Amino acid sequence: MDCQELLRIKNFGPIKDVELVVRPYMFFVGASGSGKSTILKVLAMMRHIFKLMNLRSYLKLGGVADTSINISSSQYLSNGGMIDFMNPETCITYVNSGYEISLSTPIGLTGTKKVIDTDKLSLEKISFISDQRGAIASLLAHNNDGEALGFYFSETFNDFKEAAESVKAIDIPFLNTKFYAQKGSNGIRQFHIGDLDAHYAIHFENASSGIHTSAPLAAIAEYYSKSYDIVSSTNRSILKLLSQNDSLSSFKPDMNIGDISRRSVHLHVEEPELSMSPGAQRSALNMLIRKCRNAKTPMTLAVATHSPYIINQLNLLMKAYDSGKDVEGASLNYSDLGVYRIIDGKVLDIKVENAHLVNPDYLSDDINDIYDEYERMS
Repeated sequence: MDCQELLRIKNFGPIKDVELVVRPYMFFVGASGSGKSTILKVLAMMRHIFKLMNLRSYLKLGGVADTSINISSSQYLSNGGMIDFMNPETCITYVNSGYEISLSTPIGLTGTKKVIDTDKLSLEKISFISDQRGAIASLLAHNNDGEALGFYFSETFNDFKEAAESVKAIDIPFLNTKFYAQKGSNGIRQFHIGDLDAHYAIHFENASSGIHTSAPLAAIAEYYSKSYDIVSSTNRSILKLLSQNDSLSSFKPDMNIGDISRRSVHLHVEEPELSMSPGAQRSALNMLIRKCRNAKTPMTLAVATHSPYIINQLNLLMKAYDSGKDVEGASLNYSDLGVYRIIDGKVLDIKVENAHLVNPDYLSDDINDIYDEYERMS
């Protein structure tokens, strides 16, 4: 299909050869260092490049030279700690709406100079929620911007701060917690955690590690689901670009940004289960699915995880969809879901063919090994 989204990665870091049809809900599992996060980061990078292609095409269709937007992969590769993943055999290919972008050695980035047709223009927002998000509470308390933690964390931190401007308070019922912001006596915003029954309130940095990781996750998901205005955000970006390049007077758009009907917000989440109990992990997944499903702008979700509870929960959510029911407001259509195990640099589809199930058996291998060894010692 012309609007299909495809990703292929060859010889990039731990990834040898991966080819994916990108679905609205994508889950990647595998051993530490297998390449789960690499796929997630590459997908976010290529989507961001495609977003810039759309912005540049919109400007060019309005008579502004395409040099007003510099499209590069360097900030993702260098600042994202992936520059050493490139080698002479590397080739990354991304296809969206029939437009192909490639990144290879030594040619570099190609395909970005194409002008996207007016009827295929899209508005895109790419959000990356890093597994380092637990550091946000401490950085806020010390007025630190966290740049030392790298590009992808900075993206998470910036999205969180933007979300916190709009989402003044959010309940996190699976941790019996409310997260909220208010101005202190010095006029500076302070972030707090309290229980849902209002028995106590503490500063965010003094909360548990599970709250440190879940509060940014919940706030960002809530913001992009309910409050984020992709049209206004894109308009601000375009006005900033035109002002920087003195091109405002020459810009004669064929259509308004609000007339572009193709719109997507993409969430990329590393390890949503961090520091949470099994039950909380399952509810966190339900929360993410619910936010995506009910979003005012269509939202997708891509996840890298180690959690057997999250992978098993997918089966319950598919069963709920097939039964016309919800689990904490969430359910999943089998055809919208992709679940892959990363092994030996390749992907193994672990959805069961001809059944609305994911096969989670290998996630129990370590537990089985423990009991096998236990029996041998008896």
